[in-house]
Amino acid sequence: MGSHGAPVRFEARAESVSDARHLARDLAADAPPDLGERLELVVSELTANAVRHARTPFTLSIRVAPTVRVEVTDGSRELPVQQTPSPWADGGRGLWLVASSCERWGVTPRSSGKVVWADFGPLR
Repeated sequence: MGSHGAPVRFEARAESVSDARHLARDLAADAPPDLGERLELVVSELTANAVRHARTPFTLSIRVAPTVRVEVTDGSRELPVQQTPSPWADGGRGLWLVASSCERWGVTPRSSGKVVWADFGPLR
């Protein structure tokens, strides 16, 4: 898995989610398949939330040392809330998927927005 620490900036457009997912896929090419799939899912969900809810440009940073961490920084100060949707709800499962796919996740508020992060543990 390649190391990538520098944030990549994206516009708040639906196509950006796909571009971010492809970046994650490329970085995870040499990672164990399970980690690569979970990383790609988390990047997809967090960037989709940035597009859908923050509606601001966002940055994606993926680092692999000392542990695998994804960070999505956007310009909205509204903090995400993990929901427990009914089985018939059309949405609201994104952060549940994130929580189920990584070791831990959280939000760091900033004066100009927030960073939503997910940790996967050491690269195995």
